[in-house]
Amino acid sequence: MQSKDTSNGPSEFDSWDASTREQFLKRSAAGGLALGASGLLAACGGSSSKSSTGATGPSGSPAAGGKQTLKQGGNMRIGLEQGGTSDSVDPHTSIGSGDGARQFSLYNQLTQTRASVGESKVSYDLAEEITSNKDATEWTIRLRDGVEFHNGKTLDVDDLIYTHKRITDPKTASVSFARWILMDMKAAKKLDKRTLRVPLVGPNAILPALVGQTTSAGIIPVGFDVKHPIGTGPFKFKSFTPGRQAVFERFENYYGEKAKVDTLTLVALPDETARYNALLSGQIDILDGVPLAQIDALKANSRFVVSSLPSAKWFPIYMRVDRPPFNDVRVRQALRLAVNRQQVVQTAFHGNAAVGNDVFGRFDPLRDQSLKREQDLEQAKSLLKQAGREGFRSELVVGPVGAGAVEMCQVFAENVKGAGANISLRQVDLGTMYGPNYGKWPFGVDSWPGFVYLVQTASWSGAKSPVNLSHQNNPRYASLYSQALAELDEEKRAELIHELEKIDFNTGGAVIAAYPNYIAAYTKQVGGFYPANLDGGAVDAGQYNQLGFVA
Repeated sequence: MQSKDTSNGPSEFDSWDASTREQFLKRSAAGGLALGASGLLAACGGSSSKSSTGATGPSGSPAAGGKQTLKQGGNMRIGLEQGGTSDSVDPHTSIGSGDGARQFSLYNQLTQTRASVGESKVSYDLAEEITSNKDATEWTIRLRDGVEFHNGKTLDVDDLIYTHKRITDPKTASVSFARWILMDMKAAKKLDKRTLRVPLVGPNAILPALVGQTTSAGIIPVGFDVKHPIGTGPFKFKSFTPGRQAVFERFENYYGEKAKVDTLTLVALPDETARYNALLSGQIDILDGVPLAQIDALKANSRFVVSSLPSAKWFPIYMRVDRPPFNDVRVRQALRLAVNRQQVVQTAFHGNAAVGNDVFGRFDPLRDQSLKREQDLEQAKSLLKQAGREGFRSELVVGPVGAGAVEMCQVFAENVKGAGANISLRQVDLGTMYGPNYGKWPFGVDSWPGFVYLVQTASWSGAKSPVNLSHQNNPRYASLYSQALAELDEEKRAELIHELEKIDFNTGGAVIAAYPNYIAAYTKQVGGFYPANLDGGAVDAGQYNQLGFVA
């Protein structure tokens, strides 16, 4: 499903001898959208291009590059913090932020969802209009007129039907976060070349948000071939080698804001030392995922700009609830109670994070803000004793899924010793982490962008979720989720979300100790960098068409 780079020859990155990351922690240190149907549809009349507005830097001033004059041309090189042999340019298979970066460059979706503190805004992308019947069981999608694919074909309803059939086919989209967008394409009615009326498998009051806040719902032409990927995005495919780099060229007929640069090169650099040295040596222009230990050095270097902004990104330490000892909720709660979350923030993330409380969807405006968890070692010990698991041992599989993730797991392992548990860390590379055992590890760590709660639930928490790493199967949870999706009244939906969150908080299968900041660094020759989308995606969820070099 992945093609080799045959057009570019040897990469300048091939000769690197990327040193093993130095472990700086040997032991942890001791001591606007309303998602109601009417409000959502009213909000869906926005942007015609992949743009962001109102970006601010850490001090609240306009984001660096916001008022600079940018020149056309050049090759923008971005070092991504994730990469391995499982890398893909498939629009419907996404594992990690690197895949998302490539997808947002090549493809567009029906809508796009922008996350910021306390809100989530939906605007149209390839859709011109999306409307529902009174009970949200049937939706009518009107496509934007005159949108062109990279091969010159004009977008029409046949492409939309083809795309969503592919999304729901496990043979072609086995790890698609969009498989839960359950459109019944067999019963869909093509009204004209640009308009489709489609019933859903069940009522869904937030469909426009669901099709916009994912990296796996890119619209593709009929007959799509992943070896020669075609989309409608601001860049078109030139070459790709998994675990190494992707090279894209500006698409001159892009319907939205055309890219400033001629070429975009996305380089897989999961090793923090290699990624940091690449920026210092001038081999990349933007460093996505700044090594936390190097933030101060970069801030002190007049050649670079460092952006560290709050995000809803999360690194879950997940436990398979269908396997002992994690099938006992007392064990799961004991491990959660053993965590010193402030220590995680300060030690693992160098203060560039916010405390997490085992519930995702940080910036969802409907979130229950009252759910808080403090370290309680005595209660943790008591729960392990009740479960007959005093002094139990387990192995946690960890990999460089994001800056601070390994260190977070080190702090976690040290913390749980205070409850009598002994957690050893098995460090693997990303190719192993996201290889054939992804979804099978009994105890591991992962990285997720900060979707709003019901979008995240669809892909993470349900028995039929495509990436249900904890293997949860709670009938009560499934029932509440279905009710929440169908609920048109926002206040009633918020009540259902709060019930779901309490289940996550009390019996869920993940430790969410922190929400890491989105941190990037770039040279002062780079302009147009707007890290305004606080879901924590790679370089603002791939707003690469806005990037350029200062004139």
